[in-house]
Amino acid sequence: MGKGKSKDSGNEAITRWKDSKELKAFCDLSAAQVLDGKRHGRFFRREGVDAVIEQLGEMGKVVTHTQFKNKWDHLRKQWKNWKECFDHDIGLGVDLVTGILEANDEWWTHKVQACPKALTYKNKPLPNFQSMEIMFEGTYATGKNAFCPSGEIPKECIKGSRDSANSKELIDP
Repeated sequence: MGKGKSKDSGNEAITRWKDSKELKAFCDLSAAQVLDGKRHGRFFRREGVDAVIEQLGEMGKVVTHTQFKNKWDHLRKQWKNWKECFDHDIGLGVDLVTGILEANDEWWTHKVQACPKALTYKNKPLPNFQSMEIMFEGTYATGKNAFCPSGEIPKECIKGSRDSANSKELIDP
């Protein structure tokens, strides 16, 4: 299967998203569908995709379901890379005009060593961050709250729990 071709239609044209207004519209319309409850798991239900494609068509951007899904997957991968690299960094400044992270060269050197994907965002921002946060938040596992069943249970998982050793509900008959 060549680049730009889908499994079901061998001659489908490649969709270019060079215009930042089209990409912003894609993200904003998709975020609206997520907020409307049209996302199921990691992707939309059919009516969510149809609604965004129709709205993009009204703007003059014609895309197929396959092209829509390809763009969604590409943006989701960018979002995942961003979250892996910067999710735990607190207090970073952002240039309000360009959207680029403000950090010194020493910080970037350490960041790129820890997460090579971070280099992508040194001189350009993650586009449409707020919409992408709505679109993709909660759609991938980060391992942030993972623990091994044979290991110690993290305190934040048991702190404030109403379960206790004296609870009748927990006793295995």
